[in-house]
Amino acid sequence: MADGTTVSYIDPVGFAISYNEIFVDQTYYFETENKNPLIVDLGGNIGASTLFFKRAYPGSRVMVFEPRKNESGCIRENIAKNGLAGVSVFQSAVFDKETEMEIYDDKRGITLGASLITNPFAGEHVEKVRCVRLSKLIKERVDLLKVDIEGSEGRVLKEIRGKLGLIDKVIMEYHPYETEKNSLPEILELLTEEGFKHRFGTSPWGEYRGKTDASVFNIYFSKE
Repeated sequence: MADGTTVSYIDPVGFAISYNEIFVDQTYYFETENKNPLIVDLGGNIGASTLFFKRAYPGSRVMVFEPRKNESGCIRENIAKNGLAGVSVFQSAVFDKETEMEIYDDKRGITLGASLITNPFAGEHVEKVRCVRLSKLIKERVDLLKVDIEGSEGRVLKEIRGKLGLIDKVIMEYHPYETEKNSLPEILELLTEEGFKHRFGTSPWGEYRGKTDASVFNIYFSKE
């Protein structure tokens, strides 16, 4: 990239989508007075969001979770190539229970849509992945929780209800999959009860996924 950042990737189409969303639109930009913010990145893919966080907030500490072997390996490669410190990579999915699950690939052939949840774009089960409970890992103030976990967001936010008091901001990509366990009204009610205000962002997928998935969009939560 123009600033000298070098990026390894697996899927050129997926990387192009991520680059536009993260570096051009700056979807994950947030303001903080903390010079060393703690950022928890759920759904790291190849690490593009982590690269953005470290570029925007050089003193940040980042905990990034990516369940798939190839993608988590790519995150580690990108961290090493760019000489980044303060990044912890967890090769695991975040879910509402500790278990192992098969992950679906994205039948359109891009790496961004792999999911634990059945959805219109789910292809074959391609890999068994480890699932962890985030509530066991949050032990201090979190400046930003970034959530892009393809339909598991409701389960995870309910699982960490007792830790939401430690979290300042949440940027979440909402996916309307298995809505009985991923209900948007329930998510909004939960975070409102915990003192968050919210605003809706745009769909990062509108240009690529078409009308059938236009209901995927970002939501920004803050206690300020």
